[in-house]
Amino acid sequence: MVYIVTGSTSGLGLKIALKLCKKDKVIGISRSINVPCELLKYNQAYSHCVIDLSEDSHKVRKKFETLLLTIDPNEKITLVINAAKFETSDMVLDPEESKALFNSNFFNSTVLVKSLLGLQLRRVLFINSISGLVSQQNQYDYSASKHALQSFSDTLAISAKQFKFDVMTINPGGINTELWNKVDICPPVEEFMDPGELAELIVFLLKLRGRYFIKNFIILPEVDVS
Repeated sequence: MVYIVTGSTSGLGLKIALKLCKKDKVIGISRSINVPCELLKYNQAYSHCVIDLSEDSHKVRKKFETLLLTIDPNEKITLVINAAKFETSDMVLDPEESKALFNSNFFNSTVLVKSLLGLQLRRVLFINSISGLVSQQNQYDYSASKHALQSFSDTLAISAKQFKFDVMTINPGGINTELWNKVDICPPVEEFMDPGELAELIVFLLKLRGRYFIKNFIILPEVDVS
């Protein structure tokens, strides 16, 4: 089994990749890889592919198809869609910013999935967001992109019944990661979920041997419960 994890060099994606690397082969995807990066010590289990998911989908598709040529065609693949751009604003984003956000959060996530159809795809796990089910204040484009991804995963699950892979979707609330350092709001980050603990749950689901479909798995910190 080879695990492909997007957004693998920071936050929740990094925690997931680190846990998987201890026993499995992992290919990480992100815009860059930080040096030094904890993942580099797993050089026998981890490899990295630089792909900026905010770019044009044609470019992303070509890069991903090149990556797939490096994988044994008989090896089973699990895809973990984790990478996302997060923006908050009092008004709708500038069109170019909105395009980059939708490319990262929706369009190129679907590109990766579609590129794997017909290969030895075992499982697709979407790490979506509670914003994909319940729109959040000042998250116009972000909530819209996550709603779109939720709809895509629901439809993919229906189609997957005629193939050999299953589909899981996790919709977490606030996670205590560096993501919040990049926005102009100050939520109670210290009360959000620990990414290491959440990664343990996600890896457990990834390792399930049976064929299971999770349409939406909501997990919230106490501060998000209303």
